[in-house]
Amino acid sequence: MRKIRILHIIPSLEIGGAETFMYRLVNQDKNNYHFILCLKDKGFYGKKLEKEGYAVFELNLGINLNFFKVIQNLNFIFRSHKPEILNCWMYHGALFGTLISFFYKVKGLFWLIRHSELNLKSTKISTLVVAKLCAFLSKNPKSIIYNSEESRNVHENSGYDQQKSLVIGNGFMLDKFYPDKADRFNLRKILNIPESTFVFLHVARWHKDKDHETCLKSLALFQSKHNIDWKIIFVGTGMNKTNAKLQELIVGNNLSDRCILLGERPNTKELYNAADLTLLTSITESFPNVIGESMACTTPCISSDVGNVRGLLLNQNWIFPIKDHNQMSMILTKAILLKSKPEEWLKCKSESRSLIERKFSFEKVLSLYQSNWKASI
Repeated sequence: MRKIRILHIIPSLEIGGAETFMYRLVNQDKNNYHFILCLKDKGFYGKKLEKEGYAVFELNLGINLNFFKVIQNLNFIFRSHKPEILNCWMYHGALFGTLISFFYKVKGLFWLIRHSELNLKSTKISTLVVAKLCAFLSKNPKSIIYNSEESRNVHENSGYDQQKSLVIGNGFMLDKFYPDKADRFNLRKILNIPESTFVFLHVARWHKDKDHETCLKSLALFQSKHNIDWKIIFVGTGMNKTNAKLQELIVGNNLSDRCILLGERPNTKELYNAADLTLLTSITESFPNVIGESMACTTPCISSDVGNVRGLLLNQNWIFPIKDHNQMSMILTKAILLKSKPEEWLKCKSESRSLIERKFSFEKVLSLYQSNWKASI
């Protein structure tokens, strides 16, 4: 089978949901040639991919834009690699990729859209402008690939071409995310957490959309009603002791002795395994990787009602309205009570992984992308 030359155009290559999924897609697809163009600098995943032998280019688009340098770089990429498909990530990648597809006459154009909301509350004005321009250009791609039905509905209602819509959920690598007792023992030992301590986990960068405030308020309310031994581990960019605003929230909720701040961590599998319950409090998501990865490790989750969460979580009663710390606190109590019933807790854990195996294995998702790329050539 002939390998297809695929250029991924993405705004950033720092650690994030879209970036992580793109890395896995590139890294796992051995049937095609992949190379990457980042609109900013190479970032974490760009450097990682280069070390693994992939061609990664950066344009460093910004205030000090050198137009002639950009054109020079693009000419080099298209002459040397001759891409047959442009896989354009997020709005800025979609807009940029569409414009250069006209110039370089590339017909295999795909957009990969990950947002599930388009409003001023959750989206920057500059991003909304680019999203609207994409709606105007949405007849051009072969397909617009959304990772949830919620995302598709939002964009079709905002003027995106319905005929181009395709939904492919995120896939999870079951050989990388799995239950591991050694992970649990080792990390708890390092962090000095006894096995008997109930551990909550929150994996999200420091950003208003991740709503750490609701998380901490719900835990403070939970603490006021329960006299049990518990900790919460916060992981993500900016989730460290140097974050003054985060420290203010923690102290203000009287949770200083409960919170463990680990900052950015590349190995999240050990974290999911060390935890008893993963928390998601975002006010906007499309298809949260954190939920699927945690479930693959058999760690149950509770979540705000965002994106495709209802299609992921087995227990719909463990989903709470956005910013509702009272409801979230009540669900935390339910989780604690369930863990006191070993048979039911083990069933909850095993069913979590089973759902990911049935519906969201990475192999199934990758085959869908490969089929669509092949059909466009």
